[in-house]
Amino acid sequence: LEEGRHRRQPLQAALLALDPQSGRVRALVGGRDYGSSPLDRAMRARRQPGSAFKPFVFLVALDPSRRPDAPACTVVSPLEDEPIAIELTGSVWRPANYDGEFAGTLPLEDALAGSRNAATVRLALDVGLEAVQRAAVDAGISSPLPQVPSLALGVAETSLLELTAAYGVFADGGVRRPPALIVAVTAGTGETLYAAPSEETRVLTPGVAYLVTHLLERVIDTGTGKSAREAGLEGPAAGKTGTTDDTRDAWFIGFTSDVVAGVWVGRDDHQPIGLTGAQAALPIWTDFVRSASPGGPAASAFPVPDDIVWRDVDPTTGLLATAGCPETRHEPYLVGSEPRETCDQHGGGLVAVGEEVGEAVRDGGKAIESVGRRVRDWFGRLFH
Repeated sequence: LEEGRHRRQPLQAALLALDPQSGRVRALVGGRDYGSSPLDRAMRARRQPGSAFKPFVFLVALDPSRRPDAPACTVVSPLEDEPIAIELTGSVWRPANYDGEFAGTLPLEDALAGSRNAATVRLALDVGLEAVQRAAVDAGISSPLPQVPSLALGVAETSLLELTAAYGVFADGGVRRPPALIVAVTAGTGETLYAAPSEETRVLTPGVAYLVTHLLERVIDTGTGKSAREAGLEGPAAGKTGTTDDTRDAWFIGFTSDVVAGVWVGRDDHQPIGLTGAQAALPIWTDFVRSASPGGPAASAFPVPDDIVWRDVDPTTGLLATAGCPETRHEPYLVGSEPRETCDQHGGGLVAVGEEVGEAVRDGGKAIESVGRRVRDWFGRLFH
C-alpha cells in the first residue's frame, strides 16, 4: 500500500480567467509545474465537469424560446427531488444526491443551489436532452455532448477553456464571445500583423441570462459555494461547483461583473482526490477573484435588464407573499411571467372589507385619497 501511495500521481490544478465583455484571456495556469509536466490542463485536457454543467439544464427550463410548446419555469417553480429509476440498455440508473438524501419538493433555485442530482435529472428529462445539448452548444461548448440522461450531471468531457467561456455568456448578458489568447501581433515598424477578431453572438435574451445568473448567485450565497463567503468574498458573485464520481475531478466556474474564471483540480491518472469542488477548486477561485477584480467584486453589481421585474413571493407557492407567509423572497421574473395572485395558504390572503376600501387597494393612491375625503365628509355630516 505504501508503495502504491508513492506511485500515485500528484494533484494537479488549472485556472483560466476571461474578461466577459471581450473574451480576452486574462490568466491561464495549465498545471502545477511546467518543468515536470508541460500538459496544458486548462486548454488541452478534457474531463467530466460534473455538476458544473447543470446550469445549462436550468437555462432551458427558464428560457421560453427553447420550449415554445410548454410554459417556462420561474426561479421558484417546484421541482421534485425524489428517487428516480431510468432504464438503460441492460441496466437501471438511479441517480442519487451527494448526501444520500432526497429533499422532496423544493423551489427550482434551491435545487441548483443545493446541487440536487435527482431533481436535475428529472428537469432535464422534462425539458428534453436535445434542448439541453443545444443550450450548451449555443454557449460555446464544442466537445461531444451525447443525449443521454447522465448528460444533466456532467458526464460529457469538456475543457476548462470551453466551460469557462460558456459561463461568460451568463456574465455578459447572453452574448457569446470566442476566447482570445492573442489580442494583436505588431511588427517593429508598428504595422499590425494580426488582430483578434471582434466576434459576438447573442444566444440568450438579457433576461434569461440574468435569471441564470441569479440562480448561480444563490449557489454562492446559500448553496454549495457558500464557503466563498465564509472565506471573505464580498459583493455580487455567481458560480457553480462540480464534483465527479469518486471525487476524481473538482471544479468551480464562476464570475463577477469584471471576470469569469474556472478552476479544475484532479490527477492526470484519473485517480480519486478525496475532495469536492467546494473543498478543492472553490478556495483557489475565491483567492483569485478577490485579487483579480478591480476594486474588488463589490465594485459593480450585475445589471438588471429591462425585461426583468421583481416580486416578493412565497417560495413554497410561487405566489405573491402576504404578511402571513412564513418566508418571503424578492425574486426576478421575465416580464409577463410574474405571479399576479396572492398566496392564500398561510392565512394572509386578500380579504374584502368593503367596496370603497377594495377600490382603494386596487387603484392605488388616488382611490385612497378619494376614500379619505368621503370618510372626512361623512364625519363632518355626523357632527354638524
